Amino acid sequence: MPLVNTGEVGAKEKRRTYRRQQQEEEKTITVDRKPGGVRGGDCDLIPTEIISLIVPADHIATTVSDQPTIFLHISQDLAYPLEVIFYSSQSGTIFTSRLENLSQGFVGVQIPEDSPGLKIGELAKFTATIVCNEKQRSQNLWVQGWIERIELTSIPRLNQDPGTLDCNIDYARLGIWYDALYCAYSQLNNQENVSVFREDDFNSLLEQINLADLQIEDSESQNVVENP
Repeated sequence: MPLVNTGEVGAKEKRRTYRRQQQEEEKTITVDRKPGGVRGGDCDLIPTEIISLIVPADHIATTVSDQPTIFLHISQDLAYPLEVIFYSSQSGTIFTSRLENLSQGFVGVQIPEDSPGLKIGELAKFTATIVCNEKQRSQNLWVQGWIERIELTSIPRLNQDPGTLDCNIDYARLGIWYDALYCAYSQLNNQENVSVFREDDFNSLLEQINLADLQIEDSESQNVVENP
């Protein structure tokens, strides 16, 4: 009678169970680019357009990185903390950060090296919450999105270096949204390594997801919070 590798069988069953959970999760996925929340108290004083999540509204965007960067837009200086949480049914809480004194403009938040990071095939939810009421958190304003890490070897060779001029185009053509946006953003803020200001590339990506009203003008300064 052939021997059964119980470790291998257990690992396969674990993968099947996770995939079933992921499929059920995908059925209930919603992307909220504009704030939700019950509001009340000090939170009523905050305009709802103060925060926007820079993601496609109609599908789950992807990344090939285990430490991807997500982007938000803050329409005015933020007097309250911004709490960012990444979570998946596979890994639990992946990363939590609380950002203070954010200025108007685009804010990029990157999963840091000392976090578990995203695994290949992992689907994660992230939320960004303006904590305007510590005691009644249901009144806080929040946005949420999803991100899935795909395997780099499963797609054609592309230019992965954010310091080059075409990396965002390569990623965008393949629908790898988060990395395309990060490449365009890196080019905007790293003028020592590029010869052309790539403002149009970043704005073009915003147009693709119907957020043209947030386009960068006059080379305005932005901030990436890579390791909060």
